[in-house]
Amino acid sequence: MNRRLATISAISAVSVLGVTAAQTLPYTLKVEHLQVVRVQQQGKTVEQLTPVSGGVRPGDTLVERVTLTTGKTVKPGRYAVRLPVPNGTTFSGDATPGGTNATLEFSADGGKTFAAEPLTRTVTTQENGKAVTRRVVVAPNEYTTARWVLRDLTPDTTLRFSFRVRVK
Repeated sequence: MNRRLATISAISAVSVLGVTAAQTLPYTLKVEHLQVVRVQQQGKTVEQLTPVSGGVRPGDTLVERVTLTTGKTVKPGRYAVRLPVPNGTTFSGDATPGGTNATLEFSADGGKTFAAEPLTRTVTTQENGKAVTRRVVVAPNEYTTARWVLRDLTPDTTLRFSFRVRVK
């Protein structure tokens, strides 16, 4: 069984391992940047998602959403949808889960390494004159990239993934 992991980059170039430039990509990818707006409806405060059309202010909440639609020629295998946290924002800790066919992972190093939550890192401190190494939990606002690893991708399927960020 081939264990290749194709990467679909949601912001920059789209690339899939094993697909050459001359081939038609077996999927379409749509990235949306949405602003969370709270409005009153029937006496209740509800959230609406609207496309970011103008400027945003510090403290605003945005939703970064990617929709993946597979075509008839998608090959079985493992794929990854990567969505970086935009510059000037921090991850809020709220993301769509992976579901039954996907695993949600995060990176705190710009997408070099990924793991499921909670992310940890090794730190070394001095205690009583000795170096002590510990694993500490990385705060979600330090995450730089989300990745959904997809298994058993099938033709003619639409999947939607998203996470929330707060404008700095």
